[in-house]
Amino acid sequence: MTKKTKLLVQGDYPLIASPTLAQAYGVASAIFLQKLHYCLQSQEAQVIQQQKYFYHSYEQWAETLGTYSPSTIKRIVSKLKKVGILVVKKLSQNKWIQTNFYSINYRKLSALLKGSTESVEIESSEKKPVHSLTPSPKLVKNSAQDLKVSALTQPKTQTKPNKIEGLLSPLAPMASSATLDAMSLEKRGLYNQLIQLKIDIHYDDARLDEWLKRKKFILQKAAYLKDQLGHLKMRWYSPEQLGLN
Repeated sequence: MTKKTKLLVQGDYPLIASPTLAQAYGVASAIFLQKLHYCLQSQEAQVIQQQKYFYHSYEQWAETLGTYSPSTIKRIVSKLKKVGILVVKKLSQNKWIQTNFYSINYRKLSALLKGSTESVEIESSEKKPVHSLTPSPKLVKNSAQDLKVSALTQPKTQTKPNKIEGLLSPLAPMASSATLDAMSLEKRGLYNQLIQLKIDIHYDDARLDEWLKRKKFILQKAAYLKDQLGHLKMRWYSPEQLGLN
């Protein structure tokens, strides 16, 4: 099964959601995305034009989630569709069936939350959740971005990344065999090594071509930054989270 994300946890679906998504788009939207992500990984998902979709009516969503009415679901869908995270299409072969097919634009989600998955200030549950359409600016800048090359050879004076929230699975989709075959040998090697280090990067990220010029340094720095995370290094982190540049 193709791995997708963190911000969307894997496994049997509980009524939970990513704190980062909840802070950025509201608890209801975060829960909806979590459930949709889980459904897209299930056998009920349909692959149409090389993308997974899940077929559900508003009433079915209300029943599936168990906590929101169809009208609330409509507002959630409208909000997420407007920011480009949610893909909604009518793909039934029977044109008279108007039920929506849903998918998640993982690349858009990653771009919108870029920088927002760094250290997040967890607010008291007594405070009202934020329902803005853009990520909250109350985030801690990752100090690892200021890491110097010399830090690789000076462990006693190395600057460690701030505590950041790793992912149980990557946000970016894994490259297919066909995509890997289409890559140059060097680019494929760099991509595969970054994936082995659990760096959450999209296979057509423009930085891969740029990093080929300093492949050895990038891989050394990525390995070093992951080691600073201790037992959390087994999770997935985006280049932005680690300050990998």
